[in-house]
Amino acid sequence: MSKRFVLISVLLIVGMLVSGCAQKTAAPPAPTTAPAQPTTAPAQPTVAPTPAQPKKLVWGVAMGTNCLDPAYQTGLPDSNNLVNIYSAVVKHKPGSLTEVAPDLAERWDVSPDGLVYTFYLRSDVKWQYGYGDFTAEDVKYSWDRMLNPDTKTTGATVLKVINSIEVVDKYTVRVTLKVPTPPFLINIANTGGALIVNKKAIEERGTDYCLKPVGTGPYQVVKAETNGTVVLAASPDYFGGKPAIDEVEMRVIPEESVAVMALKAGEIDFMIVREPANIAALFKAGPDIVVNGDPQSSCSTYALWLNNTRKPFDDVRVRRALTHAIDRDTLAREATEGLVQRRADSPVPPALFAYTEDVTKYEYDPAKAKALLAEAGYPNGFKITVDSMNTAFNPIMLTIVQQYWKQVGVDLEINYLDRAAIRQHQAEGNYDITVSNPTRAEVGLILDYYKCQNFPPGPNFSLYKAPDPICDLMNAQATENDPQKRAEMIKQIQQQITNDVPNVLLWYVAEITAARSSVKGMIPNLGSWQTRFYLFDIVK
Repeated sequence: MSKRFVLISVLLIVGMLVSGCAQKTAAPPAPTTAPAQPTTAPAQPTVAPTPAQPKKLVWGVAMGTNCLDPAYQTGLPDSNNLVNIYSAVVKHKPGSLTEVAPDLAERWDVSPDGLVYTFYLRSDVKWQYGYGDFTAEDVKYSWDRMLNPDTKTTGATVLKVINSIEVVDKYTVRVTLKVPTPPFLINIANTGGALIVNKKAIEERGTDYCLKPVGTGPYQVVKAETNGTVVLAASPDYFGGKPAIDEVEMRVIPEESVAVMALKAGEIDFMIVREPANIAALFKAGPDIVVNGDPQSSCSTYALWLNNTRKPFDDVRVRRALTHAIDRDTLAREATEGLVQRRADSPVPPALFAYTEDVTKYEYDPAKAKALLAEAGYPNGFKITVDSMNTAFNPIMLTIVQQYWKQVGVDLEINYLDRAAIRQHQAEGNYDITVSNPTRAEVGLILDYYKCQNFPPGPNFSLYKAPDPICDLMNAQATENDPQKRAEMIKQIQQQITNDVPNVLLWYVAEITAARSSVKGMIPNLGSWQTRFYLFDIVK
């Protein structure tokens, strides 16, 4: 089966070349008499240029939006829309998860101690729908609002490091942190809660604001329905220039297989794809469909999180045995329809700062797995249960793992639960094994899933207790300003985690989208589904 796989491309700007031809007429006959007095030539009729047809992109998504206020977003697809409606102080450099680029801030300074960030803001930014000029007061209001406990937001985590926000002048804002935080810029670029909002619009629109937001981004909301359609139109006031696509419609299609058919039929232009069977179908759809994704641009690691406080997982020999028992390269290929070709060896995904391959690796070796189990006191294996949602790659992945582990005497029972039950179990640490693929664009946020103080309800799903020096190192790296020193610290942490193997790392997740071949430009699904439609174009 031939499979097309298109890596994320650089932004393609297509110009239209218009050529004209001068009208040719026959030469006048030679005069036989004195030439007539010159007369005014009749005006040539002008042909009005054909107006360009507005470009519209329709994208399919399984769930409708909930709230388009950064303070109350509920994940996808809210965040997919937010990055098009609002601007940030800084944003991701296109094609990168580790570099930032100017957005509302033209430039910035950082004090030598890493505590004070001074942002010099653009002076040409307008709020949508006539809400006036953007100023430094808007940055202060937006972040103070997120940090105010009365706001009751869950999106302020990366801002909690802020100690104070000072308006220096109309277009300068100074932010002082509590402790040095090297990834501060990346964190605010990647967090919907850090987007900048307008105080007057929020106060005037009240409870309607969720579906009638006002931003400074490339698109403004024309229509938004709770759990329904969202229509965006190119903002005439956007400081970055008019986007190539005039209108974007988010169409809710609950069944992903139905969305696949709609994409093939040309009823939609773009979609997010989660289900392996649908990825396979789109690979075979022909030249009109392009599948996009890149595991090497991943900021997510798919893993089985073993509860290290429960027997038999409290023994590192058992954890190593379970990893050796799986041919993870084959598993990755089979479970992802060939999209992913190799396993994950480090808990840090390859697109993130300080990723290294210099870690302990566990090759497929069922004989070694059996020996380790016997050494740990389990020569006949044991029975364990995994809690999982019955979605995406989980069912096929767990079925394959079940077969591998059975060969070494381990009986895996699969317990499918809904999202609410899974989250409750994870918050309580109440499971043998749980499935998760944390997705973060900054390495420190990935390490939060291994920190010693982050047992449930924190994100340390393995309830992993690293040696004390490594616990200290995980905390210290977060405030180390020297990039080289920080990278070396993170390398040591990766080596210790893989030596202790608190979870079974499977593969680096490639977030998959599919589009009609006419959709061009930067389709930035690296790391997460960053649907920045102002980087797209439609060329037919």
